[in-house]
Amino acid sequence: HENLFSDRARFHATVSFSGARFGRRATFLGTEFMGGASFNGAAFSMNATFNESQFEERCFSGGTTIPVLADFRNTEFPDGASFREVVFGRDENAYSRRTWPERRADFTDAEFGAATSFRGAVFAGAPAFFNTTLHEDTDFGKVDWSRAETTNISADYAVRAWERLELMMSRLEKPLDRHQFFRLKMRARRRTEGRVLRTLNRLFEMTSDYGWGVGRASACWLSHWLIASLVLFANSDAAASGAERWRLALAALGTGFANAHAFLFLTAEGGHLESARKLLEECERYAIMTRLGTLEAVLGPILLFFLLLTLRNRFRLA
Repeated sequence: HENLFSDRARFHATVSFSGARFGRRATFLGTEFMGGASFNGAAFSMNATFNESQFEERCFSGGTTIPVLADFRNTEFPDGASFREVVFGRDENAYSRRTWPERRADFTDAEFGAATSFRGAVFAGAPAFFNTTLHEDTDFGKVDWSRAETTNISADYAVRAWERLELMMSRLEKPLDRHQFFRLKMRARRRTEGRVLRTLNRLFEMTSDYGWGVGRASACWLSHWLIASLVLFANSDAAASGAERWRLALAALGTGFANAHAFLFLTAEGGHLESARKLLEECERYAIMTRLGTLEAVLGPILLFFLLLTLRNRFRLA
């Protein structure tokens, strides 16, 4: 082909460009591939543009000739490509069919020789980038990965696919994208792990978004010792006067913080908050200070570690 302009076209069946050689420009702007498409082994001489196109399952046959919905295996993009706002998989009802393609998008063994963009794309399944050559200027910004996690595909495949993308982003020194694929991989692994590891996996996500959520980790770290401080204050003498209640409140706040950071020895003999601990001990109504302090001493360092981990991951230089 010399020039191919297939803008706003609609293909009502599976279409194949396998092995095609595009001599000059090739654009597929807003094209609807209602049965998927294969570009397996194709070669683009100039920048390939697929912006706003849609690869859908409505007419997908699942035949042996085109086993992937958007098949770009062994495809050459020497001048780069643009897949901005492309939808790789749309029909949710297709997930229950025997013919649905496990790989909505497959770029295995493809070569991208220049800037490539997937900005704003939607992936209804983990894309395959095995042994793919990506350019340093590859943009995965604002990609919608939410549907890639809900699609009923093999968990083992999903873990391998995310792990490969994580490794590729690490090699390209893109920490934000690398951690995005790390989080997707960790969530996919929950489907393959036993109950204990699955629970720990979920707790890791809840407390720090797998070491990336600074806000979430900060909230967990702050709330656990603030709640403990509130319990200590509620356990103090309720008949105390107004001024004494303020002293107890400050003592509870300081002791809650000190218990969560027991390695600082703030409430130990000679510590800066020793008097606060003694005041609460004198006024406590139920003997819970020791047990609560032990619980905080265990949780505190763990949550502080998660907070420091998120800060390191978000702001590290290398």
